[in-house]
Amino acid sequence: MGNDVRFYEQMPQEAGEVRILFHRDISYAFRAHWHEHTEIHYLLEGNGLLRYSDETLALKAGDCVVINGNELHQGGGGRATYFCLILSPAYFENNHVILKKNITDDFVKETVERIASLCPEKGRGDLLELQGLTYLLTAHLTRNYTLKEMDAAVYSGEVKKRNMINLAISYINENYGTHLSTKDLAEMVHLSEGYFCQLFREVTGRSAIDYLNRLRIDKAEQILEQTDVTVSEAAYCCGFEDANYFSRMFKKIKGVSPNGVRRSAERTKG
Repeated sequence: MGNDVRFYEQMPQEAGEVRILFHRDISYAFRAHWHEHTEIHYLLEGNGLLRYSDETLALKAGDCVVINGNELHQGGGGRATYFCLILSPAYFENNHVILKKNITDDFVKETVERIASLCPEKGRGDLLELQGLTYLLTAHLTRNYTLKEMDAAVYSGEVKKRNMINLAISYINENYGTHLSTKDLAEMVHLSEGYFCQLFREVTGRSAIDYLNRLRIDKAEQILEQTDVTVSEAAYCCGFEDANYFSRMFKKIKGVSPNGVRRSAERTKG
């Protein structure tokens, strides 16, 4: 699954390079989101399900997961006391570090639990200790669990590519009901059509046309379930000019015809 700009989370500026979140005995549930920051996620008690990219991880007390920058993640299911250490790209100075996802390590366990015990800070000494422990933890992780590094120039280029595709995705999300072509989208972000199509697939894992068609079909399904408009009208509202093509595409993506969705919705209402 690619990173839809709608799920982007802007980190507060005042948080600086390090942000610490501590959640005690709450439902392990948070919306799908992504950001450029690296997030060290540790369960102290309880359990939960973490959806990370296209994988679901069943977490229990003592589990440590590193969510690398630009990775979509979502929590759902279970109840837990857990701790998040969120590090901005600037924290790693001139390198963007990709860390191993699952960490099993006594040093990490002891350090993270000590950091958690100091939250919230009780005084200046606690704050200084938090900073020191954070540096020790990240030094240990980068020394022992780094999978890949990109220097600042390479990382900046990757971010620029992602931002261009996110701009195109945002435009698609707002204008899916109009005529859109890959040529139009490429021109909007000042790329050649061929390179735009290549970059869109590289960033999202699917073609721009596939993304557009799936979005249109999702929107049409909502219309058919919630209104009384005809199938042809739903198709037209969502950017399909040919009702027959719409029906074939709908069946291919949803596994059921548009009329089948309409009949199911009518039975539910009745």
